[in-house]
Amino acid sequence: AGRLADQSWRRMITLTGPLLVAGWAALAFLAGIPVLVWVLALVLGALSFALGSTLIGRIMATATDAPAMGGSFATVAMNLGAAVGPVAGAIALELVGLRGPLAVSALLALAAVIGGWITTRHSAPSPATSATAMSASSRR
Repeated sequence: AGRLADQSWRRMITLTGPLLVAGWAALAFLAGIPVLVWVLALVLGALSFALGSTLIGRIMATATDAPAMGGSFATVAMNLGAAVGPVAGAIALELVGLRGPLAVSALLALAAVIGGWITTRHSAPSPATSATAMSASSRR
């Protein structure tokens, strides 16, 4: 996943995010079938590792002017997920039952995909800005 994430990180994020949403939702619905639980657990673990390491790599690559801050942001993001996920899962377990934490995982993954889509959609440079930047760099 490392080399693939370095070469095509945008594709890795675009593909693995929605696959994780679908996978967690499928696991929530199919949790009564042991073989599917094993298969989906393996697939979701691999996808989660691929996406998580890609996102951390992107954070570090984006923060080249402040590598300590980039490391701090990556650490905070990882620790926030490690704290919020189990708490939300425990609440769902209490309220909904054994499938509750799986549904929470699907919802949290969906929230992350939507949040990523919104932030990348609003942070992408406009064509006019890109054209201005390109013409400015060509004059140098």
